[in-house]
Amino acid sequence: MLSRIREYAMRTHDRSGAPIIYIEVEKTIASGLNCYEIATVLLYYNTLPIQRPAHYTLHLLVNESAQLTFLDTIESTLQLLDGHLKLSAIFVSGAYDPAEQQNSLKQPREYLRPGAVRVRYLNNETIKNFISTDNLPIQCCGFYVHNQREWIDFFQLLESLQQQCVETGRRLVTVLGDLRGVETQAALQQGSAPNQQPAPGTATTRRQLHSQHRALSRALMDSELQSLRRKGPNTIQRLQDKLTVINNRQTLKQTKNLVRAFSVDSNMLRSVNNGASSITGHHGTDLEQDIINGRLAEVIAIYGEVDRAARKLEQLTEQRRERLREMTRQRALDDEINEVGEPTGRSGNTSL
Repeated sequence: MLSRIREYAMRTHDRSGAPIIYIEVEKTIASGLNCYEIATVLLYYNTLPIQRPAHYTLHLLVNESAQLTFLDTIESTLQLLDGHLKLSAIFVSGAYDPAEQQNSLKQPREYLRPGAVRVRYLNNETIKNFISTDNLPIQCCGFYVHNQREWIDFFQLLESLQQQCVETGRRLVTVLGDLRGVETQAALQQGSAPNQQPAPGTATTRRQLHSQHRALSRALMDSELQSLRRKGPNTIQRLQDKLTVINNRQTLKQTKNLVRAFSVDSNMLRSVNNGASSITGHHGTDLEQDIINGRLAEVIAIYGEVDRAARKLEQLTEQRRERLREMTRQRALDDEINEVGEPTGRSGNTSL
């Protein structure tokens, strides 16, 4: 759905600082998506930032006036998202002729419910009053190049790893919690103080140790956990490589824009001003890069927690295995002592 709807956000801002969600209307209509599916995609984009913005700007790329009826679908979508996602404005621009739209019999939509979101009909020049050229796509005579496929691949891989880490981590926490409960109950049965934390491996009976060892071994043999620990480092490296490619492409675009800003203007003062404005415009992009880097760092941290929990389970398993060995050796020693003691007792009775 993400590849069909042709929406992208997160790395562009309007001049007020609000993140922009672009929709290529022609491709969205051709994909046959309804308001419910579009609402699902918009909600998904709203989950990408760690700190969600207060509102977004929606920019519709329209190729002909007949596509303006798509605004009705957007209004239905906004009604579904009421209370979940807020828009500050809707910009309509593209290859269509605004004059033709104004001369049509149907009155253009000025506001969309709910929230009375203002709709602005702009051309490729007036749109620059609201969005800088560095944040405008090439369809609007801007310089922003977005590779939707790269972002889809990155977030699909990122969220798949995150989901696997969370689900596996929950199972490990459950195992550790059950183990703690069993140890606490055993300590209470032995007369320990209720508020005293039992030490690891306090199970004293062979049956308890066997039961705990089996539970820990089953947890460590979990196929999802083994797959995560085996493939996790490579997946993280792939994510880091993908993000490096995306960030490097963005940095290259920024460098080209700075060179263009200084080379086009012959007036030095104007060049300096344009250069300063270009740098200011990129600050939002750098912030978004930090946000995406933060998402990746968050997933890496979750993976680290799962790996530490697995290592803790391995340590507890080894403790119980060693305790079982000690009990086995002790039992063998006791049996040997008993075997030696029995003949001695019989010979003593015979002597008497």
